[in-house]
Amino acid sequence: MRSFRVLATVALVAMVPGHALVAQGRPTPQELFDRHARAVGGREAWARVRTREDVGTAVLNGNAARVTIRWAAPRRWALVYDFADSSQTWNGYDGAVAWYEDGFANTNRVQGVDSLNYALTADLVGTLHPAGTLQSAEVVGEETFDGQPAWRVRVVHPGGTERTYFFARASGLRIGELAPNTGGVRTITIKSWMTVDGLTVPSWWTVASPSTSREFRITQVRFGVPVDATIFRAPAFGADVEP
Repeated sequence: MRSFRVLATVALVAMVPGHALVAQGRPTPQELFDRHARAVGGREAWARVRTREDVGTAVLNGNAARVTIRWAAPRRWALVYDFADSSQTWNGYDGAVAWYEDGFANTNRVQGVDSLNYALTADLVGTLHPAGTLQSAEVVGEETFDGQPAWRVRVVHPGGTERTYFFARASGLRIGELAPNTGGVRTITIKSWMTVDGLTVPSWWTVASPSTSREFRITQVRFGVPVDATIFRAPAFGADVEP
């Protein structure tokens, strides 16, 4: 069992108002990325964030759990599920290695496209990078995503990971994505957002794939909290598995 001590207080503030709609015609990927960056608080503000902690609840294939997600710059991430039977499962990325620990303390290395997905998740400002940092980016067109008119953007990240992002026309926020993994394409749908210290983050989202369904509801977000760096490092590995 691992323990942590987190000391910080933040206040919830009103959500950042939406910006004007993109001008007539198809926007460029950079215009959509810039608009999303403004909607969530701005790149300069996010660049000052070194740590973050989200706390809330999750439902994994019908099983409820308390969830805690922590990030530390430049690219470290750990997610822990605490279930009612006192068992835990972990997912983590230490800046180089992705790993998964099941409820029986068996730790496994995450490989292939799943490892690249962990690396993207671990990036605190991953959705705010300029288009020039990507291998490619293309606005495919307009469509309705989760009931909202949206721009569909296909990108290829460094390392070759391809994702499709959906940016709401009304707010500019990134409201969803299609992310390939070993078990098939995952559909991530961001249902709502909260603003903390001027930074806007998802507070409710779902993850659906051919074999799993997950729902996350975040009730508390803290920035600048002390984080024990050892939580990002995996213990000795067992096998290589799909999380």
